[in-house]
Amino acid sequence: MGRSVRANKNNALIRNFAATVDGQYQTLGANDGAYNQAHFFDLDPELHELVSSMSESDIDGLRRGGHDFRKLYAAFEAARSASRSPDRDPSQNEEGLRRRGPPSRR
Repeated sequence: MGRSVRANKNNALIRNFAATVDGQYQTLGANDGAYNQAHFFDLDPELHELVSSMSESDIDGLRRGGHDFRKLYAAFEAARSASRSPDRDPSQNEEGLRRRGPPSRR
């Protein structure tokens, strides 16, 4: 979609992503290209034009963002190898605590 993003002179893609609520964004990510075409790209004429040369399969293959595992690994390694201990253990996020429970319950 590189050409399409470069053709996005009026920032329609950014505007529409910013206006998309989290639940709708997750629904788009869980569905296929046809669903995304109908429920996201076809809602705005500029977005429709951006993907007009793409097939539903191409739209389905678009990366939707998320965690960059290389950055997460680099942050964890930097914290682990720091001369002083980190203020927080990067693995002790809310999800980790929900799965393992607080330290007193281990």
